[in-house]
Amino acid sequence: MGIICPNETIAEIANNILASSNEKAVVVVSTGPIEEAVSIAYVMIDKGVEVIITRSATAVKLKESFNIPVLDMGIKTIDILKAVKKASSYGKRVGIIVYDDIIFSVNTIKYMLEVDAIPIFFNVNDTIEEKEDKIHEKLADIDVGVGGSIAIAILAKYGIKGILIESEIESIRQIINEAKTIVEFTQLEKQRVQELSTIFNYTHEGVVTVDKNGMIKFFNGLAEKVFKKQSSLVIGKRAGELLPQLCFSEVMAAKEPSIDEIITVGDNTIVSTIIPLKTGDEFAGAICLFQESSKIQGMEGKIRLKLNEKGYLAKYTISDIITGCEQMENVVNFLSIYSKVNSTILIMGETGTGKEIVAQSIHNASLRATMPFVAINCGALPDNLLESELFGYEDGAFTGAKKGGKPGLFEIAHGGTIFLDEIGEISEKVQLNLLRVLEEKQVMRIGGNKLTHVDVRVICATNKNLKEEVKKKAFREDLFYRLNVLAIKIPPLRQRKESIRLFIDYFVTKLCAENNIRIKSISNRAAEYLVNYDWPGNVRELQNFIERLIVSVHRHTIDIDDVRSLMDIENETPGAPHSVININIAREYKEIEKEILNSAFNFADKNHTRTSKMLNISRATLWRKLDKKQ
Repeated sequence: MGIICPNETIAEIANNILASSNEKAVVVVSTGPIEEAVSIAYVMIDKGVEVIITRSATAVKLKESFNIPVLDMGIKTIDILKAVKKASSYGKRVGIIVYDDIIFSVNTIKYMLEVDAIPIFFNVNDTIEEKEDKIHEKLADIDVGVGGSIAIAILAKYGIKGILIESEIESIRQIINEAKTIVEFTQLEKQRVQELSTIFNYTHEGVVTVDKNGMIKFFNGLAEKVFKKQSSLVIGKRAGELLPQLCFSEVMAAKEPSIDEIITVGDNTIVSTIIPLKTGDEFAGAICLFQESSKIQGMEGKIRLKLNEKGYLAKYTISDIITGCEQMENVVNFLSIYSKVNSTILIMGETGTGKEIVAQSIHNASLRATMPFVAINCGALPDNLLESELFGYEDGAFTGAKKGGKPGLFEIAHGGTIFLDEIGEISEKVQLNLLRVLEEKQVMRIGGNKLTHVDVRVICATNKNLKEEVKKKAFREDLFYRLNVLAIKIPPLRQRKESIRLFIDYFVTKLCAENNIRIKSISNRAAEYLVNYDWPGNVRELQNFIERLIVSVHRHTIDIDDVRSLMDIENETPGAPHSVININIAREYKEIEKEILNSAFNFADKNHTRTSKMLNISRATLWRKLDKKQ
């Protein structure tokens, strides 16, 4: 702290108080004009003074000139009374010379001390000459005067006795204690600011803060790099002028944050979030946190690479799901809803319908997207191995156990999602253990005695009818209801033929690129043939067949003959019995015969030779039986 005293007496009192309390302060006496005290304050602040104590008009002037706390030790009524009492021995007409911000009662002084009290007021901005003029005007009315050092000096110039108004010792002690508290608080605040400054300067984010007037208060190292400006040159300047890309004024006006805005700054693209700051109910400014998009992509790449190395990464999103029909549009709508909650999901569908793609899409649309996605095919492992994979094991739990033990997939998936495919294949023992994990949210490793809490979203899939399995006592009823909280049923490909052409085009493009083959096209006739097939293996079978086509057919355009030649014909022409010839046996024989002939003719692309071979009749018979227009 710094103390600027108006006289030696107060300076001595202050030094005694400081010595008795073992406090440190810079104490200076200033008996000259207020400007002298301002100069002294500048020197004090340069030396690290954090709060200044002074008196009356000097305190007012320093508060106007500096941003640090300035405490006024003040002139109290009791101080004036003591000085007037002392002055009354030199005459009954006492001039009370003080600054106009000091409040006292002239009538009280007259009544208590039986003197003629004559107030003479200085203004904080008065020059020495103006102060002298004010005293000179009252010289004829006073015998003696009381006041500060400047007033006493002016009175002495005219041969009039002057008595110094002195502050009470307890008043000075009290103001020093207040200053001590402010210094301690200021140092704590500086420490806090330094800690925040260190954090902000070493964080991976750029940080810019402004006060309520939009003036820049903090500008960290990354902000200097991105905006190519030195913090020393921007602190205290208006952000709207120096950083027009950052919408501080809009955020503070709206009093709402601006989240993840993409902004171009020179050659850089940054993703910024600006949040208004409040102190109590008042808005005190705003803070901007931003990252360079290149760094975000780099970090995301590293994270995904780490997860990918372990196989705990979901790569598909909802946008990757091919719909093309109302049924799948409904499925996608449910995925968007279900992804926002943590409830267990049961995905039902035939083999090859894309159940894992749906599971990955849910994970990537959820709040767990940055956490692991762990998938396991429960039908591919024997019981003992499946248990050890799901729940982990301790060191020495069984012969061949890994030294040190191994965490199970539930532990690995903590915070993320575990996908249990072919859940209908697990044994009753595994069902019971799985039920315990789902109910208690805890897992115990094989051979262990310690429970570990796991926060995992469970998604299961099956190609079985689990309700029927429950009726047959092949699947636990309590586990079924635990798993069947939210259900998604994926229709087989034969029930959504509108989607097949979309899948064909998608797989042709994708597989050509993966096999480094020039993009091929599928003729309409070939596509129609593929659409009319039932695809018992669903999307997986279709994908495999398209890959076979693009690798085997060397022409640019794949035609229906290419499809037929590669299609498995062991069980006759694929698709024909189910989807090409639809016979209504309630019709008359001739109508049935005609429908068979027409359907076969259309199926053979209206090729008479091929149709006659298919039906094992002569071309002439075919011509006769067919409508002659054909």
